Amino acid sequence: MPKAETHLVGESAVIDEEGQVTDPAAILAPPERLPSARGAAWGRPVGKGLLHLLWRVRVYGAEHVPQEGSALIAANHTGIVDGPLMFGTCPRPVHALTKDEMFFWPLGPVLTGAGQIPVVRTTLDVPALRACLGVLRDGRLLGIYPEGSRGDGDFAAVKGGAAWLALRTGAPIVPLVCFGVRRTNGSVSLPPRPRTPMDVVYGPPFRVEAPEPWGRYLPRRIVAKVTEQIHTRLLEHLAYACELTGRASPLS
Repeated sequence: MPKAETHLVGESAVIDEEGQVTDPAAILAPPERLPSARGAAWGRPVGKGLLHLLWRVRVYGAEHVPQEGSALIAANHTGIVDGPLMFGTCPRPVHALTKDEMFFWPLGPVLTGAGQIPVVRTTLDVPALRACLGVLRDGRLLGIYPEGSRGDGDFAAVKGGAAWLALRTGAPIVPLVCFGVRRTNGSVSLPPRPRTPMDVVYGPPFRVEAPEPWGRYLPRRIVAKVTEQIHTRLLEHLAYACELTGRASPLS
C-alpha cells in the first residue's frame, strides 16, 4: 500500500551516520511549513461527530484546556483511537504527533489535511521537532504521547519529548487520560466495539521549571530532571481520573 509523502530525517548537517545530533541549533530552525490550522479546525467537528456516533464518549475537564495560546496536551496511549479521541474531544483544534506508518493511502492525505504531524520514531526526526516548535510558537495546541507507543496507558515510563518542548517554548502541559480505548485482552491496533463507553479526562494545566539555568543548548540532564517532574504530575492525574470515573485502570 503506497504511503503518502512525509518528512524523514536525512539532513547530514544535523544527524550523523550514528544518529547523533551534530548541530543542535539546526533543530530550532523554522519548519518548511506549518501543519494546517484550517484543516485542524474543520476536522475537529467531523471527528467529534464520528466519535459520538460510534461510541459512548464522556468528557471530563475540557474547561482546563486554555482558551487561547499554546499548550501541550500530554495523553496516555493505549489504542488506535487515542488520536481521534483527543482530536474530537479537545475544545480547540489540536495538532498531534502521529507515527509515520499511519500516513499510508488513503489515510495519509486525511491526516495531513487535518493538520497532524508525522513522526519517525526510530530516529531523531528533525522535521517533526521543527513542526512541533512551530505549532507551539504560533500559539496552537500540540498533542503528544509521553509514553512513546501504545501500551497499558498507565504512564509507567515517559520519554523526554514533552519536557524538551515545554522548556523550549514555555508552553503549559495539560494532562489527558483516556479509558476504554482498547478491547478487553484485545490488540492495540483494534478499535473498541461499537457503543463501548469511553471516558476522557483532562486535567489542570501546569508548567515545568528547569532545575538550573541553561543557555543556547538544553542539556540532557535538565531534560531528564524535568521529565521526572512531568512523570509525577501525569501519575497524579491518572490517579485522580481513576477515582473520578470509577475505573481501576485505563484498560478497564
